[in-house]
Amino acid sequence: MPEVIEKSVREMIQEVKDQLRDIATTRFEMLKAELREKIQHLKAAAPMIIVGVVLAAGAFFVFTFGLVALLAALITNPYSWAIGAAIVFVVYALAAILFVWLGVKEVQSEGLAPQRTLRVLKQDQAWIKNEARSA
Repeated sequence: MPEVIEKSVREMIQEVKDQLRDIATTRFEMLKAELREKIQHLKAAAPMIIVGVVLAAGAFFVFTFGLVALLAALITNPYSWAIGAAIVFVVYALAAILFVWLGVKEVQSEGLAPQRTLRVLKQDQAWIKNEARSA
């Protein structure tokens, strides 16, 4: 009779190990699929982003030159171009600091972790704890 009980315990342990391995494999595949999906979106968007950045940089340089020229025309001083450039520099620097700060806050609030996978893993952890208590 003890052999029957021992076999049952061994079989139960093996079943639990198999289930945990299956769960881990499934969750790993889920993580890979989610990351693959995110990478596909990035690959599709990258060329458009690059073209947009190049065009925006060109527009930015032309706009900046226009601002400096406008300020230089308004200032009656032999250093009017330098003063105009300094004013534009200070405004741009302040705007850059503000946007970087806002961007960092946004990334920190959302995070980069795969949220769906983490949520499912937490549910699995609770399920495993519940199964361990009931066994």
